[in-house]
Amino acid sequence: MRNEHAPQGRALTLIELLGVVVIIAILAALMFPLFFARSAAPVRRDRCAGNLRALTRAMMDYARDHGGNLPSSATWFKYEQGIGRYVDGDQRFVCPCGSFKDREGYEMSYGMNEALSGKPIDKVPPNVPLLMDASKPALNYGLKKTTDRLAQTPGLVRPHTEAANVAFADARVETLR
Repeated sequence: MRNEHAPQGRALTLIELLGVVVIIAILAALMFPLFFARSAAPVRRDRCAGNLRALTRAMMDYARDHGGNLPSSATWFKYEQGIGRYVDGDQRFVCPCGSFKDREGYEMSYGMNEALSGKPIDKVPPNVPLLMDASKPALNYGLKKTTDRLAQTPGLVRPHTEAANVAFADARVETLR
């Protein structure tokens, strides 16, 4: 005897059900990188800011060991003449969003403000940029306390969703648009 309450339509077979699951899995795999890239950007920006904090601390340690003077902007990133021995690994010089190589082959992502080259750290105003995301190891920013001029600084890059991380002489790091 037939059940009068049973659905009259055709049920899905196991093969059809597996096909639907496979299609959903493929679509999810295609969409995952889009969601992951968006959520990974703040993590890369924060790792970059952490690198800048470590490099700024290394600059302060260098100054303490060298009569209060900051390193030269031409050699600040080198091991012997600069802060290399104060940093825990070469990866601190490289932003997760990208890097460049200088003429000697040093890989880095940050540039030092040339106006602070060799200057006594205690004479540098706290709001002056010391290190920043850059495309070359030294940037001609000057001693201005404002960050308005960052937009016109040649060599400054904005790898963090149109923003740049900047470390100031007072050892704080900010993300500026």
